[in-house]
Amino acid sequence: MSKTTALNLWQKFHAKNPGVDFVWVMFTTYIGTNLIRILPVFEFKRLLEAGQGISIPRVILHVLPYDNVAEGGSLTGSFVLKPDLRSLSPQLDKNKAIVMASWSHKENLPMEQCARTKLDSLTHLVEQRSNCSMLIGFELEFCVLREQRFDNGEVKYETFNVDHSWCSMTRQDEMLLGMLEEAALALQSIGIMVQQFHAELGPGQWEFVLPPDSPLKSVDTLVLARQVVMKIATKHGYRATLHPRLSSEQAGTGAHVHISLNPEREDLTTVESFFAGILNHFTSIAAFTLPQEISYGRVVEGIGSGGDYVCWGWENRETILRRISNNRCEIKMMDGLANPYLGLCALLAAGLDGLLQGSALNAGPCLVEPSKMSEEERAGLGINTKMPGQLQDSLKSLKENERLIQILGHTLVSTYLTVKTCELQVIHKMTSEQQRTWFISRY
Repeated sequence: MSKTTALNLWQKFHAKNPGVDFVWVMFTTYIGTNLIRILPVFEFKRLLEAGQGISIPRVILHVLPYDNVAEGGSLTGSFVLKPDLRSLSPQLDKNKAIVMASWSHKENLPMEQCARTKLDSLTHLVEQRSNCSMLIGFELEFCVLREQRFDNGEVKYETFNVDHSWCSMTRQDEMLLGMLEEAALALQSIGIMVQQFHAELGPGQWEFVLPPDSPLKSVDTLVLARQVVMKIATKHGYRATLHPRLSSEQAGTGAHVHISLNPEREDLTTVESFFAGILNHFTSIAAFTLPQEISYGRVVEGIGSGGDYVCWGWENRETILRRISNNRCEIKMMDGLANPYLGLCALLAAGLDGLLQGSALNAGPCLVEPSKMSEEERAGLGINTKMPGQLQDSLKSLKENERLIQILGHTLVSTYLTVKTCELQVIHKMTSEQQRTWFISRY
């Protein structure tokens, strides 16, 4: 984006929001946490006028839980956060605005590790190759827990909204309704128009359906919406968490993504090649979309999270691709622990490979749950791949997937593999209770 364009966008925004005193510049790490630099308005404007960004230690590319550093991370060197004014948004506090940032070298050249830049590039390549426009829509799922703080600093989280089921409105549900309505209206006040919200399957689990948009805009919206919902929950003494499965006895929480390819003229072959690429590479995609060991608690049959076979089916919630129309599918195998920019990059890169290869959409359609089919029935539909059962298997699949690595970029993938491998070592040192608290409090 040119300096002139950025300044024009800022001036238009500030004219509508004259009370803004501070701008939060946000970026997302490879472990899916959001980090923020806060600038007074005069300094933010000065950076835009100078065409500059914010210098950040390069080591942050390798950051791990508790500020540990993955192998290859160095305390020398830096890169630059470049605010992307397309994402500039007001916050709930009227004196604050927020903007997402891309990563660049000091010479203003984009960094290969930047997922925002890569997502922009992949969107252009997919739309150019397919001659289609693309829309992405996310479902924001979260669980509301009661937060208890003790004098020694310890924090515990407990489920309390147990008289609860899919689309229910029990007395317990109604106790949360004021908070949920406040969150929906808060999102509306900053331009995020929630299409609907409802109770989900698990205790205290709710879903906000976010509006579809371009790939980058849809992820920006998801990240910002999560921040707002968590802020409103905290205000009421609760914790809204994205933890993928709080208990093996309840349904999991995902970050379901809807992808539609919209051709000017009906072109089923092209659309199916795109979705075929996603299926063909899904065991590697899972390294990005299911990024923690606890993510694989959802890779089971019978809970409507996508099942454990790589396949597709019309309106089948036990398949990786739930096909809704000729040109639209839902992918359930993504959760809130993922960096959503990287997750969507992986999906689009796989779809692009399907377009380049002219892949046929096999492994379906499944008319029933694939786990209920015989081996012969599955083989007859070309269903011969099971989902990875643990993160190490997904990382191994990604490491060996040369075609996907070539599209995503060797530097991005190698950095991600190193960070995730080292992160596993940090997580393994935690007790199960420490892990639970870490993921609930951070995601």
